[in-house]
Amino acid sequence: MKKLVLLACVFALLIVATGGASAHNSGPDQFTITGGTDAFNQQTLFNGLIIYQSVASGDVNGYFDGADFRFVEWGIGSFNPETMEANGINYGDMVITNGPGNRAFVRFAGQADLFSVWGSYRILQGTGQYAGLRGQGTYTGSTDLGYGFSVQFSGNFYTQP
Repeated sequence: MKKLVLLACVFALLIVATGGASAHNSGPDQFTITGGTDAFNQQTLFNGLIIYQSVASGDVNGYFDGADFRFVEWGIGSFNPETMEANGINYGDMVITNGPGNRAFVRFAGQADLFSVWGSYRILQGTGQYAGLRGQGTYTGSTDLGYGFSVQFSGNFYTQP
């Protein structure tokens, strides 16, 4: 009987130490978004810096295969048309949707130059088939001057009960 109680205590400690039961925690998990900019607004400040807001949408592959995304992004940066050099920082909120009621909410922040983006992200919550989903990681991607892009996200996801 003492062995059974000890085994139950060890099992309970393992659940507490790992943050509860997890439906998925094998990581690393990856997904890619591919899309285009739907709206872009910018304003040049008195010091020459540019602030902007963009809205983008497209397709998701990988962990969220078959889903669509839409994000709103804000940023500030500089651009030199003579040298075609640009750099800046950005942050945004993305919703990944895979059918009615199945959504994952993602926040990201990073940096960009004229053709590349990189940074970190966090999955804040999910609904439907993504209920309880959490995670975080990094992203890298490429853009083109025609407002198209492809961004690869890599990290560790888990399901919180």
